[in-house]
Amino acid sequence: MVAGSIQHYEQMPSKYVAARNVDVWLPEGYSSSKKYALLYMHGGKALFDSSIIWNHQAWHVDKVASQLMQAHQIKDCIVVGIYNGETKRHSEYFPQKPFKLLTPSQQDSIYKATRGATQPLFADTMQSDNYLKFIVKELKPFIDSHFATLKTAPTRL
Repeated sequence: MVAGSIQHYEQMPSKYVAARNVDVWLPEGYSSSKKYALLYMHGGKALFDSSIIWNHQAWHVDKVASQLMQAHQIKDCIVVGIYNGETKRHSEYFPQKPFKLLTPSQQDSIYKATRGATQPLFADTMQSDNYLKFIVKELKPFIDSHFATLKTAPTRL
């Protein structure tokens, strides 16, 4: 059972990355008349529901965030869970600028990396700059326009 509520957005479109699901967790007692801090989390599929993740081990972010807010250890917040790009996951998360500083041989060895003996980690060229554009230029404005969020510069929760 989820503490609070989740708004699920199926296959959110983007001009920067492949469409993906996004879950927005609202704390218990969410009110549109109050402004909330935002916490963006990657690996959104694993945040709340153990029945949809491959290892059936959710992170239970809803329960942890609720407990921390009730104990006044963090500000009241909304959690935005961004599902990864599946086979493009590593290409979206690996920092693009440092990657470009590597030698061609080093880059090639990263592209050839595998999980286990056969599963490639990188199914695409580096996409992290585009992934960041998705978050900053598309997702954050969407969240800000649909939920009661603090619009100030980021601070600590």
